[in-house]
Amino acid sequence: MAYSAPVPVLGADQRTDFAAGRRLFRVVWRERAFSEDTAGTAGLGPLFNHRSCAGCHVRNGRGRPPDADLSGPANGMIWRVLYPEDGKALTDRPFGAQVQDQAVPGTGYEARIALSYREMPGQFADGAAYSLRAPSYRLNLHPEAKGHAPGLSPRIPPAVIGGGLIEAVDQAELAALADPFDQDGDGISGRLSVIQSGEAKRLGRFGWKASQATLRDQVVEATAEDFGLASRDRPHGGCARIQIQTLPSCAQEVEIAASAIDQIVSYLRGLAVPSRRDVADPTVRRGATLFMEAGCARCHVPSLPTGDYPPFPALGNQIIHPFTDLLLHDMGPGLADPASDGATDAREWRTAPLWGIGLTADVNGNGYFLHDGRARSLMEAVLWHGGEAVAARESVLAMSRHDRTALVAFLRSL
Repeated sequence: MAYSAPVPVLGADQRTDFAAGRRLFRVVWRERAFSEDTAGTAGLGPLFNHRSCAGCHVRNGRGRPPDADLSGPANGMIWRVLYPEDGKALTDRPFGAQVQDQAVPGTGYEARIALSYREMPGQFADGAAYSLRAPSYRLNLHPEAKGHAPGLSPRIPPAVIGGGLIEAVDQAELAALADPFDQDGDGISGRLSVIQSGEAKRLGRFGWKASQATLRDQVVEATAEDFGLASRDRPHGGCARIQIQTLPSCAQEVEIAASAIDQIVSYLRGLAVPSRRDVADPTVRRGATLFMEAGCARCHVPSLPTGDYPPFPALGNQIIHPFTDLLLHDMGPGLADPASDGATDAREWRTAPLWGIGLTADVNGNGYFLHDGRARSLMEAVLWHGGEAVAARESVLAMSRHDRTALVAFLRSL
């Protein structure tokens, strides 16, 4: 499968860890009812969003938004919780970092989400019509839940390929690309995501908001929030403070060992990126030129160097082609969250890597894009770009049908 191959430079020990991590990535976690069948994979909940990494990142690819008539769990899509500065203490808030829409027997889920769309018609300069769909979300609290409904930031699971290479990108190179005050006057003002970790500051690279610095941070967050698994890093899983006080099962011994987390990280580090296709095709080559001329490459930077990378030296000191600068950019009001999360502005998103994006439909059977899957095609994803990307979007709107076809052909070649 296109997103499942390991990088070709795995050593013997790395292959062993990769295989162990792949098993854990695919395992179905169960409630705390130990038996021969569940030993080592128990501890789910009490609140969770899914039972398996692979259940969200299907075949290591991206998820999809639920249907608009959703009545049960979203089964993959999650909603990060955004509290405005309302003066309430954390202990008064009914949710943790994200809404858990499933729960083990005997515990009520936090909430369910109702999803609807509004069509937004438009036209290209040549008169060709298009339509974008704007999502709307409503939080339906569990009947026993107390508290107020927070702002929601919907997220579909991204593809997990190339994680080791992203982690290995030279930090100085990313700092050189950042231009938070647009000193060069090109309208692009990407900034680094700087994460405070105790006394230290680290560079965010992973997640839709670049909110995680390392793959290990990402895995710890996912196992706690998505599955409710307690670890040494997150001893109460994804439980909010008030839930720790009221739900005895939020206070558990370690349910996923540090060694298991490390094996999942080894798997993610070792996943290869698929090769490009049709690079010599004239239409694809024309699309590549248009991509550059429209200014898309100012954020979706085609090539980056990796630096020294002690966890996996073979991935270091090479040139990779992720088509991202890993920076946070203002994407305009159309894609904005309802509130800031405290670390990023509501309109800011990390530039998503484009490598492998042309195989999305082959791997996952759908063509939904952007952080919440609202875009039903690559072209719709382009047309949602605003903020710093307005000039690039306007260039695309002015393209002829022939050039638009070439641009999409280029993206599908990645």
